[in-house]
Amino acid sequence: MAIYSRVYTSTRYEDNVIGLIGLILDSQRPNGYFEPLWNPEADQWSKHDGLPYQDAYIMESLSFSSFQLRYLEEQDEAYYKAVEAVELCLDRNSDRMGGDGGWVLMYEDGGEYARLSENSAVLVALLYAALFEEFWGDPLKAEEYAYKAQKTMRWILNHQEFNEGSWGYGGFYSRDGDEQLLEDNVLAVYAVTAYLRIIISLTDEPNPSMDEARLSLRTWHDHYLVELIDEYRGPYHGKTMNKIRKYPMGVGSAGWAARALVEAWVVLGDRMFKTSADSMYKWMTGLNEDGMDMQVHGGFIEGYALKSQANRDQKLSTNSKALSGLIYCNWINLPEPYDENVPLISTELSCEVSSSKIKEGSSILVSGTLSPQIEEASIRLIYMRPDRTQVTRTVTVNPNGTFFDEFKPDYRDLPENAYIGMWKVSAEWEGDAVHKASFSMPVNFEIVEASFLEKMLTLLHSQVLWIGLILAIIVIITIFMITRAKRRSPSIE
Repeated sequence: MAIYSRVYTSTRYEDNVIGLIGLILDSQRPNGYFEPLWNPEADQWSKHDGLPYQDAYIMESLSFSSFQLRYLEEQDEAYYKAVEAVELCLDRNSDRMGGDGGWVLMYEDGGEYARLSENSAVLVALLYAALFEEFWGDPLKAEEYAYKAQKTMRWILNHQEFNEGSWGYGGFYSRDGDEQLLEDNVLAVYAVTAYLRIIISLTDEPNPSMDEARLSLRTWHDHYLVELIDEYRGPYHGKTMNKIRKYPMGVGSAGWAARALVEAWVVLGDRMFKTSADSMYKWMTGLNEDGMDMQVHGGFIEGYALKSQANRDQKLSTNSKALSGLIYCNWINLPEPYDENVPLISTELSCEVSSSKIKEGSSILVSGTLSPQIEEASIRLIYMRPDRTQVTRTVTVNPNGTFFDEFKPDYRDLPENAYIGMWKVSAEWEGDAVHKASFSMPVNFEIVEASFLEKMLTLLHSQVLWIGLILAIIVIITIFMITRAKRRSPSIE
C-alpha cells in the first residue's frame, strides 16, 4: 500500500497504512525488538531472546512507508512514531552491527549470523530513517544513520563477487560464499538502488562511492542475472559452485526482481534493466512455459515447484512481493502481455542521418520510417556517445509514417572523449496490441573537432549578434526618449 502511494502519489490507502503501523508498534518491546508473530492462544505477541531476522523487514516497511506518505504532505503523527520506533530498535541494538557493517540477527534455527537479504532490508531502513530526519527531524540523527548506512552498504558490496574467473562472478553471496539465491540478490540490488537514490542527499562524499554502486548494478545484471533466467525470461531459483538451481521458480522472486530492476532503470537510465523488468512482468502474467497467468481468482500462486508443475498455494507474503513488482512495472508503463494465439503484424523501422560527419557545435538531422504507417507512434532514438554513455530522445511518427529529429549534441560539461569521435544512433518502437516491436540498425556519424579559425569565427559571429542586439536596444531607447522629450517641450507662440 505504501508503494502504491508512492507510485501513484495517492493517499487512497493511508488509513490502512496507519492502522498497520499501529499494529506493528504494539508489538515493540522496551529493548526495541518487534515481535513478528502473534500467538492467538496466549492472546499476546511471541517472545524472542535475540533480535529476530523479521525485524529487518519490519524496520524497512516502517521507515519506507512513513517517508513516502509524509513526503506527500500527510502530517499524521503515526509516521513520526513509526520512525522513532525504527530508531529505537536500531539504537538499542546497535551492538548487533559488527565492525564490518553487517548486522547479526537471530534466525528460526536459533543461530545468530549476518545474512545478505536481511542486511539489505536494514540498509533500506537506515537510508529512509536518515532521510526522514534530514527532511523533518534532527540533522545529527540523519548523519548518524547515514554513516551506518554506508558501513552496511560496504558490507553488502563485500559480498558481491567481482572476480571474473569465479563461478559467482557478478552475484551476491547469500551466506558463507557457497550459494547465490536470486531472491536474496534482488533484495541486495534494491538496496543498492535505494543507496543511489538517497545517500547523495545525506553526504557529499559517500563511501562507497556512487560509481561503486553503479558498477555493482551493471556487473550483477550482465554476469549474474543473465544466467538466472529461463527461455521464457522467468527467474531460476539460484546458483551454486556446481550448477544453476532452476526450481522452485517463485512468483515472489519475480515480483521483487521486477521492483529492483525498475528502480535500477530509474537510477541508471540503462534500458537493459527495463527490458529485464518487462520480462519478469510478462512471465508472471502469462508468457511462461504454460502460458499461465500466475494471478488466479485475485491472488498469486507460488510459481513452479518443478518443470510444468505449478505450486498453486497462495501465500500473503508472495502476493505482497508480486503486487509490488506489478505496481512498479505499471509505474513505468510496461505494456500488458499479448495473446500469442492472435498473430501480431510485423513492423520495420529505418533510421538514417543527414551527414556521416559534422563539426562540433553543429546539428544533425535524424530521420526514418515506421512501416506499416502507425500515426503518432512514439519512437525512441538512442544516441550513444563515444564513451558509450547515452542520450535518449522521443519523436512522434507523422501521418505518412516518417519521423525526424534535429539533434545538436550538447558538449557542455562533457569530457572531450564523450563528445569528439564516433557516435551511433538507433531507433526503437515497443509495438502495441496489434503490431510487433521493431528496432533499426544503428547508424554512425562522427563529430570532428573544429579548427581554431572555425572556433574563432563562431565566437565572433555570436558576439556580433549580441552587439547588434544591444545596439538595436540602445537605438530603440534613444528614439523613445527623444520622442518623449519633444512631447514634453512647451510650444513657442
